[in-house]
Amino acid sequence: MPGSEESGGPEESGQSDSGQPDPGHHDSGHAGRASARELVEITRVPDFRRLLFTRLLGQAGDGALQTGLASFVLFSPERQTSPGAVAASFAILLLPYSLLGPFVGVFIDRWSRRQTLVLANVVRAALAIGVAAVLAASVSGWRLGLAALVIIAVNRFVLTALSAALPSTVPGHQLVTANAFAPTLGTFALVVGGGLALALRLALGDGDPAAGAVLLLAATLYLLASQAARRIPRAALGPHEPVLVRVRDALGDVLRGLIAGLRHVAARRPAVDAFILMATLRVVYGLVTVQALLLLRTYFHDAADVDAGLSGLGLAAFATGLGALSAAVLTPPAVRRIGRRGWVLAACLLAAAASALLLTRLEQSALIAAGAAIGLATQAAKIVTDSTLQEVCDDSMLGRVFAVYDVLFNTALVGAALLGAVVLPANGATTALPLGVAIVYVVIGLWFSRTAPLSRTPR
Repeated sequence: MPGSEESGGPEESGQSDSGQPDPGHHDSGHAGRASARELVEITRVPDFRRLLFTRLLGQAGDGALQTGLASFVLFSPERQTSPGAVAASFAILLLPYSLLGPFVGVFIDRWSRRQTLVLANVVRAALAIGVAAVLAASVSGWRLGLAALVIIAVNRFVLTALSAALPSTVPGHQLVTANAFAPTLGTFALVVGGGLALALRLALGDGDPAAGAVLLLAATLYLLASQAARRIPRAALGPHEPVLVRVRDALGDVLRGLIAGLRHVAARRPAVDAFILMATLRVVYGLVTVQALLLLRTYFHDAADVDAGLSGLGLAAFATGLGALSAAVLTPPAVRRIGRRGWVLAACLLAAAASALLLTRLEQSALIAAGAAIGLATQAAKIVTDSTLQEVCDDSMLGRVFAVYDVLFNTALVGAALLGAVVLPANGATTALPLGVAIVYVVIGLWFSRTAPLSRTPR
């Protein structure tokens, strides 16, 4: 568990203090069997299993919600998609995470994380129904943007609570496996939810009422997530040392809590290195996503053929999710065999090679292949980052640390979208970006492979 000197050491991840693979873990078959055993063990833990169901249902709802909003804003026959429109959508989707992150972290370290998951999912369902009503009334503009901002803001509480609660459900030596499968399966559930929403959207045809029906699907999934969280014992997810203060006093602690979280991370070199890695990959991910949306909307297909664009988006999203799911399967044995830094390097080199495909073939098939590789690399780095933070940071600080973590990365993603709006052509057709992406993957992978190894950091 975080805060324990015995947990999260290099030897428990199959890695020596030098960052090289432990000699006892050279057999990849043995590593795979060990990973499978750990997965079976953690899924037998009732609280972990219930938390996983909560995550899967909630993130499937997120996928449906995002698909409904995307089909309304970016893939509607009446609306012209541009780099600026994509950047605005990113801002609506992610700015609440960035602005609320510091506040949410302080509350997650004070409130029951189980109750947060129960109530926040109910609120999300109610808000999704409200947005569906807005769409049914054919209301757009700032009212729709405000409604979307509010519902997405509530997601911040849910995702921060899920990250902070996870270490309370598994032993410390199984954190890598738990972080490999829980968030990654959540990402895949988001893709599945998006796929269900896309199928519903195509079945109902174009128009705002269809997007509203998709949001009702999201509301249903949120209610199911709330019910799954309700089955977890109230005190099981922490915080295990609650700070009993009034809400007004807690609000006054926000800035101090944020500064404390930053200092907590800054004092731990492995956490700083992980932050730099993920921030860089999020910028790359944001730029690639903007280009992919533009290519799918106006370059690979006729702009008037919305169904073809949506189908292409579904394939690209599925490939990215499949890549992320592959990272969940491959990361635990890979970490045991070549270490965390070696695995991140290998994943980044794979993503670089896949990105280079677009230099010679600016086609949808190449884009989908690149999406799968980038999904794998991004999720592999996230698994390593999450495990590192949970191992070197104290349990009482996890809410604030993950809040700072999310603020940095979502701000990076919004910044990448804004950069894409400036540098990309209206139809996204350029090979300069794939070339730059491939170079960045190689550089960041090599840099991280030479960073300081994870060590037992004094608390």
